[in-house]
Amino acid sequence: MIKKLYKLFEEKYSGALRVLLVLTTLGTLLLAAYMSIDGLIKTRAIADKEDQVNAVAFSVVEDLLFQAQIETLEEKEVKEEKKEEEKVPEKIKAIHASMAKHFKDETANKEQFEEFLKPITLQGILELMKDGMWMIGNNSAGWQVDIPEDNEWNCAEGQTKPALTQTFAQDGIPTSITTGDLWVDTNDSDKLYRAESAGADQITWGGWVALPLSAQIGDQYSQLIDHMVSFWKSAEKGTDTNSSKFNMTVDFNGRLGQVIAANDLLLCSFHGSLDELDEINAKKQDEALEKQLEGMDQIGMVGEGLGVLFKFFAMFAAVVIALMLYRIQQTIRRND
Repeated sequence: MIKKLYKLFEEKYSGALRVLLVLTTLGTLLLAAYMSIDGLIKTRAIADKEDQVNAVAFSVVEDLLFQAQIETLEEKEVKEEKKEEEKVPEKIKAIHASMAKHFKDETANKEQFEEFLKPITLQGILELMKDGMWMIGNNSAGWQVDIPEDNEWNCAEGQTKPALTQTFAQDGIPTSITTGDLWVDTNDSDKLYRAESAGADQITWGGWVALPLSAQIGDQYSQLIDHMVSFWKSAEKGTDTNSSKFNMTVDFNGRLGQVIAANDLLLCSFHGSLDELDEINAKKQDEALEKQLEGMDQIGMVGEGLGVLFKFFAMFAAVVIALMLYRIQQTIRRND
């Protein structure tokens, strides 16, 4: 009976089953290779984080600061005096120049502005904002700062905002101020690094980590400066005739206080955008982690599948060997 079954199997199904076995094995191995590669890619998934921060437009701040103001001021032309420029970044000098245009209507105003808010002084204020040490509504210098209530960023007097990331461009390894700081290694073809923690001073996991050559990342402080340049450029409307909204405030300290308040509102809006980015990036980080776990599970499934396939091969080999031994035994008997 066994002999007949074997003969029938060998004649009718043996060839087809071998082809099917080869195709099944090949398909299984190709699927396993695909799932392994895809799983490996997923385990290396990195969150594509957003780093472009927004800030409020001057037109919005203008409405907040001057919505109830009704004072007017007579125009008076003032001769502009040349003064040696301070050695400060060009963008900060541009911001200062835009601010200065609101103080041309009275000789006293122009002279006081040049005395109280020099470019180097403005740079110091902006660096305090960068380091998280600037107090919103700061009146310590004698100017009168009134932050409008019920603004959409919950900006209020006495607040301080977290430090902003910045870029170091130097040969030696810098010490990061906050997580996310960037370092351009000018001694290694401007290779870019990102700080994974505050106080990072070594190239290591959790310290300074090299970024891909294709990385296009801007630090937060540079973005704040760019927004401020645009903000104060928009605020120049009416300054050519001394009729800007700031000109409506006669008192110098009051007007300078409004300038400082406008900067404070811009800073608050910038940090509001940063908070939104943090939420977006946290979600992207969670999605990247899910992909990594999915990839690990996928690789595990491939391993289990290959284990089942090898067991099947072992069983199939055992059956084939048994049939071959049976056939050999029958051949020996016939010869005897």
